[in-house]
Amino acid sequence: MAFFTVIVKMAISLYLAAQFNKKVKGSSVYRAIIFSPTFTANVAIAMVWAWIFEPTYGLLRVVMKPLGFPMIDWMHSTTHSLPAVIIVLIWSGIGYDMVLFLAHLKTYPWKYTTQLWSMEQIPSRLSGISPFL
Repeated sequence: MAFFTVIVKMAISLYLAAQFNKKVKGSSVYRAIIFSPTFTANVAIAMVWAWIFEPTYGLLRVVMKPLGFPMIDWMHSTTHSLPAVIIVLIWSGIGYDMVLFLAHLKTYPWKYTTQLWSMEQIPSRLSGISPFL
């Protein structure tokens, strides 16, 4: 499950970084909101998610009840507690990874991130590199 969590977190972070690399009005506000779990105390994050996953009066229950879903005890169920932890870990780590990807994307001009090298350019780019390294 850890492998799945890392892959999903990295994929979402890379997608968000690519979207925020574009010039969009208000993107710095969205970046700050997505990055906020990184500098928020873990105790506060745990309290908020415990309230969301609470089976009787939690936010997830309020959303799921009108849709006809059964009440799930996310915190004490052996089948549902691991997905709940995975959701929290993915949510809390996306901002940090997104900033790392975004910093890397910002180092290159935009024209290099939107077009691929053609097959003729690859040998000239790799000239001088020993194949035995």
